[in-house]
Amino acid sequence: TVHNSPGHTPGATSFTLPVRDGGKTYNVLIANMPGINQGVKLLGTPNLPGLADDFRSTIAALGKMTPDIWVSSHAGQFNLHEVYKPGDPYNPARFGDLAAYRAKIAGYKKAYEDQLAEESASIGR
Repeated sequence: TVHNSPGHTPGATSFTLPVRDGGKTYNVLIANMPGINQGVKLLGTPNLPGLADDFRSTIAALGKMTPDIWVSSHAGQFNLHEVYKPGDPYNPARFGDLAAYRAKIAGYKKAYEDQLAEESASIGR
């Protein structure tokens, strides 16, 4: 399933898919994490007038997901180098830490809310 996940990149998508492995079916999420790049303004960007809403909706949608396995496009976004080291034995469960997923989403939500509040205060909204 393709999920619209704009914000970080206009038109970005996340994906969920069932993966069967070793007699078990995993609900896998490939997440387009909603990180705000340095220098990007949520408000008042003429070519991206709905950017703040895009981030809000993506954070909310990702926050409702409960994947068994989750990864993202950037290693740091899903702690790749902490949960897997070259030579480690095969274990898909290492990418199934739902608490770590929730913490990542909470961090992105806080960064979004902080920046939105700061920008809103500076323009008197």
